[in-house]
Amino acid sequence: METFTATISKTVVGGIEKIVWESNHFVITKLSDVYGFDVEEACRYVGMPELSVAKKASKAPKAPKAPKAKLEKPAFHLPFVGKVFEDRCYGIKNNGCLFNQCMNAKKKDSDYCTTCSKNGGPKFGDIRSRMEVETLAFVANNEKKVVPYCTFMKKKGLSRAQVEEEAAKFGVEIPEEQFVARTRGRPKSGNSSGSSTPKRSSKGGAALDDDLKAAVLACADDDIASVASSSTTSSTKSKRGRPKLTAEEKAERAAKKAAEEAAKEAKRIAGEEAKAAKEAEKEAKRIAREEAKAAKEAAKEAKRIAREEAKAAKKTKKTTEEAVIEADKVTEALAKVEAAKALADAIVAPNTEEMVEEEFVDEEEPAEDSKYAYTEDDEGNTLKINKITNDVYYDETGDLFGKYNPKTAEVIPYDIGSDEELVSDDEE
Repeated sequence: METFTATISKTVVGGIEKIVWESNHFVITKLSDVYGFDVEEACRYVGMPELSVAKKASKAPKAPKAPKAKLEKPAFHLPFVGKVFEDRCYGIKNNGCLFNQCMNAKKKDSDYCTTCSKNGGPKFGDIRSRMEVETLAFVANNEKKVVPYCTFMKKKGLSRAQVEEEAAKFGVEIPEEQFVARTRGRPKSGNSSGSSTPKRSSKGGAALDDDLKAAVLACADDDIASVASSSTTSSTKSKRGRPKLTAEEKAERAAKKAAEEAAKEAKRIAGEEAKAAKEAEKEAKRIAREEAKAAKEAAKEAKRIAREEAKAAKKTKKTTEEAVIEADKVTEALAKVEAAKALADAIVAPNTEEMVEEEFVDEEEPAEDSKYAYTEDDEGNTLKINKITNDVYYDETGDLFGKYNPKTAEVIPYDIGSDEELVSDDEE
């Protein structure tokens, strides 16, 4: 006996198992309906395993991408005061001759933003290079000097309170030198006592005269006095060397700042009210436009309905007129039929036999029998017509001549030499 080996895939085996399981489960379910036992308990009793259907593992949902943090920018340009923002572009921007840091985000794997990366790098250099020089001593590569921030504030109409508030949002403290306007020209020379600088004596070369000695001694006395007084005046100055504010100056500054804040808030409220009024006006215009459009659409719809009604009325009128015309035609046709019928009844059809008699009977020779009529052919021979059969015979010979047509009152002779048998009147 030959043997063979067959390979069956897991899918086919699983399908067969499923069919067998469903068949057995159906039988057990039907039996449970009849005998009232539990289906699951019966399945376990007969050792039928539970059917498990393998499901494809669903892919884990992708984690949503975190939205990119939007870099906040100042409401207006701030001066460079030695602080470099590491998360911003390192390029230098002109910005009204402030030559401050570009506040755009850096491009990936670059120290500069997309704009500053064009044309080989920032136009005015790297902001980190400004750390090497004093704040107001920087000169750009276009030979323009940086200006104090007060110049920029004057052009933009900014107050000091606004500037300091905005700078505090970004952790920037603007020094006092940025609020001092730069004067043009060289400062006047001279000492505190108003005396002129002593000149060298024309005599003696390098030797000092009496006036010069006196000036040197006076300056030395002044230096000693200033050193002595510095201990008493240092307490009235801040750590930066600025004079400390008195309580009155602080109160005045606080009141000024509060007034500016109140003015700013009033301006903001007025702006919001104006914006709300503008929005209300805009909404009113929109509603008016929609109402006008709706009215226009309603008028258009009313015109359309009126046109359809007029069209329907016209069609109804036309149909009515056509029906009346058709009825008139029918009435006229019926009248004609009745008239024709009456005329037909009035006309009496003439007797064919009498017509034949009157037309063909010779008055001089009275008819031998009432069933015959007589006439002549083109040669003058007398013809006898049978009124019943309409056959025509020669009166002398009795030979068949032809046929009489009572409708046309014509005698139609038979063709000579025809095979038709001639029957004489005597033979009949």
